[in-house]
Amino acid sequence: MVSAVTIGLRNARFAGEHRSGCVCVFAGATSGIGAGTLKKLVTMLDAPTIYVIGRSAKGFVDQQKTLESLNPTCKIVFIEAEFSLLSNVDAVCKQIAAAEKKVDYLFMSAGMMPLNAPECTFLSVYTYFNEC
Repeated sequence: MVSAVTIGLRNARFAGEHRSGCVCVFAGATSGIGAGTLKKLVTMLDAPTIYVIGRSAKGFVDQQKTLESLNPTCKIVFIEAEFSLLSNVDAVCKQIAAAEKKVDYLFMSAGMMPLNAPECTFLSVYTYFNEC
């Protein structure tokens, strides 16, 4: 496992490179790890365009205001979609591909809801998968 010191050094180096005009796509950044990563990344980039894919545009409004206050040069585009439907994944990909020449960073941290299966927690994931 990578040490916390190494992660901190690499994050500092990344932030010091003054990346400008990056295009980022976040699937699952409305809460949890994805939201935390998005919030940090917004402060590290100059004039990024960030696509956030989530279930509720209305639920993202306050988070978007916070992100824009952290970095007034960022452009945030929220795309409302349910990623459990593959047709929505295809539609979102086509929408982003039509607007952008490239994507620099892709973050996939969409949550899941277990249906008819045991609910995994951090401590039980290892046990759960070894029992299958």
